[in-house]
Amino acid sequence: MVIWGVFFHVAFACIAFIIAPKIWLFSQKYDAKTVPQLLERRYDSQEGKILLAVIMLLMYTVYLVAIFKGCANLFQDLLGVTYVQGLLIAVAIVALYYVIGGLPAIIWISFLQGLIMLVGAVMLYTGLISSGGGMAIWYRIPADILSMEGATVPWQKSFGIAFSISFGLLALPDLLIMLFSAKDRRVVRFAGLYGPISITIYALCIFSLGVLAHGVFSSEQLAPFMANPDGLIPFLATSLLPCQQ
Repeated sequence: MVIWGVFFHVAFACIAFIIAPKIWLFSQKYDAKTVPQLLERRYDSQEGKILLAVIMLLMYTVYLVAIFKGCANLFQDLLGVTYVQGLLIAVAIVALYYVIGGLPAIIWISFLQGLIMLVGAVMLYTGLISSGGGMAIWYRIPADILSMEGATVPWQKSFGIAFSISFGLLALPDLLIMLFSAKDRRVVRFAGLYGPISITIYALCIFSLGVLAHGVFSSEQLAPFMANPDGLIPFLATSLLPCQQ
């Protein structure tokens, strides 16, 4: 999973770096603010615009369900609230800055979220390495976890999960809207350069956590997260970060 995850994340980030300037030029040429609007003006197709908007609505709904589920689990474990209360907190926060701040708020919040996720992933990664005795952690991880044959998790599942997550780098509507709203081409190039670098660091750290955790915690401690992986990150945060000790 680590190998597939890092590979696809970096690959799709590099593809985005290549196609982003062209997409931005098209958005400026046709004065488009959304993907359906660009399709309509580029191909003069009202039907295509409606069809794409419906497809994006359905797909984005599925994507948001997973995001809000993860947020609810995070608040549940970190704040000690129920799952429903955690879900309501997440929805309230997002609705608040979407309604009050508009697009600028979305862009700034996304930047801050990305920064927090990057720092958090690095902290958890280094925390596991430190708790596992440095590079000696690899000798403490069961052989079936490190097996390339997918003895614990089938490689087909790892391949599919890694591909679907990474494909979001190209397909998520909110990312494309941020691209459309870029002030000039220099901003697009700046993001295209530093985006793949930060994504590489993040992917390497975040996709390694599940493997490295087996070198620090027992199989009994990690057993609940085989059925509910969303709870692993809060568990690692509360177990490893200094503020929780």
